[in-house]
Amino acid sequence: MVLSGCSWLTQSTSDFVVETSSSAASIPASAMETRHVSFRGVVEEAGISVYMEGTHRLKVSDGQFILLQSEEIDLDAYVGKTVEVFGAVRPTVEAGGSIMRVDQIAEVGVAVSSVSSTEPSTSSLALSSSSSIPPVVPPKSAPAPVPQTSKQPAQPPAPATTSSASAIRDELSLSEEQRRQLTVMAREDISAHRWTQQYCSSHISFCVPVHKNWWFKSFSAGTDALWYVEIGSAPIESIGTGPITVRLLSGSVESRKATDGQVRVQGELVVGFRSWTDNRHFEISAPKELEAAVRFMIQGLSVPNTPA
Repeated sequence: MVLSGCSWLTQSTSDFVVETSSSAASIPASAMETRHVSFRGVVEEAGISVYMEGTHRLKVSDGQFILLQSEEIDLDAYVGKTVEVFGAVRPTVEAGGSIMRVDQIAEVGVAVSSVSSTEPSTSSLALSSSSSIPPVVPPKSAPAPVPQTSKQPAQPPAPATTSSASAIRDELSLSEEQRRQLTVMAREDISAHRWTQQYCSSHISFCVPVHKNWWFKSFSAGTDALWYVEIGSAPIESIGTGPITVRLLSGSVESRKATDGQVRVQGELVVGFRSWTDNRHFEISAPKELEAAVRFMIQGLSVPNTPA
């Protein structure tokens, strides 16, 4: 599904990521675009409003919306339908608004309609933390298959005798693609200034730092976790692609025989633990070669800032 000062929509919604960037009032609109953003909502005609831009708008939740425009895609065909849109977002001329240049659109549960582009698609949702572009909220990004919309039911707490590492061992048996990405990620400079993105979910109300060269995708349902995110050095197309996993699980950290903020290396795995609300906790896990990255992510996992 990060909010830092103002809001791209009217308030907040689902998943998004923050990426730092410079700002200036004189920057042309194309330079202020934040690319590789996706939202899910219902398409509506723009109607009469204070905004001069956009032919349609996407209603996300609680009356919040983002303006839409596309020279290639017939947005009229999607009016009244629940869709996932993917493209580039920039501030509107009028203060406080945002507009997306739609590159891809998919009715939920239906194939993606896209504009041909040489730009790589991302599994992250980029959001500028600059004051010139307010925060935004998207769930997941195309061209990966549209995830289920239902929330994964809570799982019972794991028995205290269950090892966290053994619980995720099958999940972390590396495929050839994961090994390739691991090699790339293990060579990265992971100094603090390189972590210029965040993955955030306003549904769960958490943010976790993401390295500037890495990609991510949220699979909010469909696993044994209450929330599930994968991170890798390339676009995440499906579950089991990214070497790093972020999972929200039922039960306390103590039920995993761990402490809040602890990072353990167990065999070939490294697992970080963070306590959360309502008898839940996060586990960030990866091959042991990425121990330093897991430590940074566990320390940086936080509640997002929300606008006043």
